[in-house]
Amino acid sequence: MNVVCFSSFTFSYLGRARVLFVSEALLPELKERFDVVFNHTTLEHVYDVRAAFRNLCAMSRNLVIVVVVAIGAFIKRL
Repeated sequence: MNVVCFSSFTFSYLGRARVLFVSEALLPELKERFDVVFNHTTLEHVYDVRAAFRNLCAMSRNLVIVVVVAIGAFIKRL
């Protein structure tokens, strides 16, 4: 299983951490690259939440898990 984990503004896969601005254009090599995309407390810090969520979904072949701590502020921005 190929899994990517987002925490803060970095993501880690294959044992390497990388920086990705999730609300900007997605790199073509990341589309459908992972079986599972796990995002932990990042979206509430992103200006364009919808674009970021679309990108998280585009990276996954199967499952996207999102954890949002500041849910009140997050919902107001949708």
